[in-house]
Amino acid sequence: MVEKLTRRLAIGLAAAALGLVALLWVAVPPALRSMSAFQVRRIEIRGIKYLDEAVIVRALELRDGASIFDPTEPLERRAFALTGVGRVSIGRRLPGTLVISIYERPPVGLTATDDGLSLVDRRGRLLPYDPTRGPPDLPLTQADPGVLGVVERVQELDPTLFAQVLEARKEGSAVVLRTASYRLLFRVGATSREIEGIGIVKAEVERRKMRVSELDARFEGRVIVRGGGRT
Repeated sequence: MVEKLTRRLAIGLAAAALGLVALLWVAVPPALRSMSAFQVRRIEIRGIKYLDEAVIVRALELRDGASIFDPTEPLERRAFALTGVGRVSIGRRLPGTLVISIYERPPVGLTATDDGLSLVDRRGRLLPYDPTRGPPDLPLTQADPGVLGVVERVQELDPTLFAQVLEARKEGSAVVLRTASYRLLFRVGATSREIEGIGIVKAEVERRKMRVSELDARFEGRVIVRGGGRT
């Protein structure tokens, strides 16, 4: 009997505690938002390499006297609407700092536009990044998702090969990556196996000092070597 009463008392206390927490969660933030001590005095932006901090701050459209306890969802939506932002989350640090963490869509190539060269992401979207602040070894590409998807996969799987790519474009149904020595041919949507295979064959060609102009990985399980012979 005593054990049952003790259990019921424990359950009742736990329920009361949860109710109190829920009440505080709902009631305290509105009360804190009215306190000048918690007004936003500083904005800390993390994770950006290409985007301009001032552009992000303007996009937030913070009201005068904004509190760090104001809802963050509207701010996150405004920041996410910026071209180049892939993910965003906003946290708080007492007494008056908003901490904005941003994941930028990474550029995978440079493409020619009426205004000069622009950075593009894997879907062919122009990114509002300063090209001079981008990675120095990005290839010149067409703003074509099929081409850029292959370029991105090469970047992920074989950074050494990616650094050698000067240009990427579509020729018919093939995606052609050009280095100083070779033309590398892939299918749109090239698999990891195909990309890794062309790297293995390229290394063997160079080990044997073969005179090769083109490596073609569009055939399932095979890489065709063209322009053979020894140097």
